[in-house]
Amino acid sequence: MFAKQLADIDIPEEDITEHAIEYAATNMFIQKLIVAGEFSESENGAINEEVFHGWKSLHGNLYDRDGINTDSEHFRVARSCLRSLVNISIAVANSPVPRSMVAGKGIELSDICRIGWRKDWKTLYGNNK
Repeated sequence: MFAKQLADIDIPEEDITEHAIEYAATNMFIQKLIVAGEFSESENGAINEEVFHGWKSLHGNLYDRDGINTDSEHFRVARSCLRSLVNISIAVANSPVPRSMVAGKGIELSDICRIGWRKDWKTLYGNNK
């Protein structure tokens, strides 16, 4: 689903592949930490919540203006949201979460349709359409 969301805002295929790698690497890293007892499912959930709330604020701010009338402008704003997500500062247990993990978590949340990049993402992708 995340790949469809990205393709629909004109993200190049090679960039979609890079996002897939970030997503997989983040999930593998977190699962290794959980298995090793160095990280918990609740901490994983806390990262998801922080990324979600950061995205919600960012998405709202980017779309809270007039003049987003054409597809090209709409796609530009959606791509800006995607690129800006990695700049959200997140910490778990007083340790900062690396930007690549924030990006991977953002892609994960878009894959499960918890977040999206377009203003109308819920209509287009909600309930994993």
